Amino acid sequence: MKINLDTNKDVPKIYAMSVDGKVFDDGQECGQLHYFYLDGEAEYQNMYDICYGNISAHSMAQNQIVFEAIYIAVDGTKKGCYVSSYYDEASRRMKGYVWLKEDKDSQPFISNAIDAYGIINTWYSITIDGRVMLNLNN
Repeated sequence: MKINLDTNKDVPKIYAMSVDGKVFDDGQECGQLHYFYLDGEAEYQNMYDICYGNISAHSMAQNQIVFEAIYIAVDGTKKGCYVSSYYDEASRRMKGYVWLKEDKDSQPFISNAIDAYGIINTWYSITIDGRVMLNLNN
């Protein structure tokens, strides 16, 4: 059973940054996710690849995993996305990519990342249009 959940601070959020440095302000504390980049359709729609994350996104990004998040465009539009977080041996730091759930061309990359690292969120899921659904079966 799934229940629609309004915005929750425990749910990770990814904020697109515009080329002129603007990020949508929804009142949550957020900071740049260094070495994490919008990819595919997310980068194309935003026309820039830098992103920010709320505290939950920063925390989850410290593990070599895939997790679902709410992507928030500069204009406040919300969409569902996947974040792939991996440890890069050469630079000795966590890096990652953000792919929109609606991005058909990125589906093979999303599947490969999930196969390699697994998906971590089990208590919630994010719809394509950015709504949070609480998973009661887990």
